[in-house]
Amino acid sequence: MFRLQADQLQRLEQGLAAQYSQELQAHAREFAPALTQLMGAPALAAVVERAQQRAAAHGLDCRGAVRFYLELMLLLGSAFENDPQYQALLGPTLADREEGALARADRLHEILLAYIDAVSGPTHALEAAAAQAGLQWEFERLQALAQRPPGEWVGALAAAWPAKAKVVGPAALEALVRAAQAQAAEWAQQRGPAWHAAGPLLAALMLSFGRGWLQDPQFGWLSQTLQGPVGEAAEPALRRLHRRYLAFLQQTRDLLAAA
Repeated sequence: MFRLQADQLQRLEQGLAAQYSQELQAHAREFAPALTQLMGAPALAAVVERAQQRAAAHGLDCRGAVRFYLELMLLLGSAFENDPQYQALLGPTLADREEGALARADRLHEILLAYIDAVSGPTHALEAAAAQAGLQWEFERLQALAQRPPGEWVGALAAAWPAKAKVVGPAALEALVRAAQAQAAEWAQQRGPAWHAAGPLLAALMLSFGRGWLQDPQFGWLSQTLQGPVGEAAEPALRRLHRRYLAFLQQTRDLLAAA
């Protein structure tokens, strides 16, 4: 009888795993071409690896379910399962182990379609309007908002994307604001008090890209704009981040208008 040696079996398993990763990366490029081009190959490989790990942790271990979990990450952010915007929406189904992986993936897909319909609207008109509203967030306006009470931050987020605010609810927006405040406070402690002004911009980015966008390999092209000379002041770094965000919003608006 033909027998594989342990090292041969290990190489075979590694080859199959690499092939599967390539298949998932190809699917991601087809599913989200603009985003995957922005993030680049290394980041895409990291996102695919995380999708496999997190899907398995939720018992979504068949190929169709893993592929869909990857789609969820590309649409909602790599850390969507811990994002207050999506916990109530997807959390119960993710935690339910009574159904099989494909059945749960189907239920998640139905929930996602309903969510997209509600926040994006027919022909993506609501999402395009949200992108246009975001383009009106001048840098100085966001800086001034940092001096206002957190309730006004929540109101600004809701006014920019009312359809999404209605779906995720005020508690989720309040949680995003608290997370943005905490990150800005951490930067202020590390880099200087002027970094407190980053809060409203961070909250807007969380609304668009997910609460965990700053550590998300999908959005390295965005977070890298914060990298500057040692000891750089807050304003030039935040202006770079703001410009890149507006460029993305403009591209999103134009793509949706052309769809």
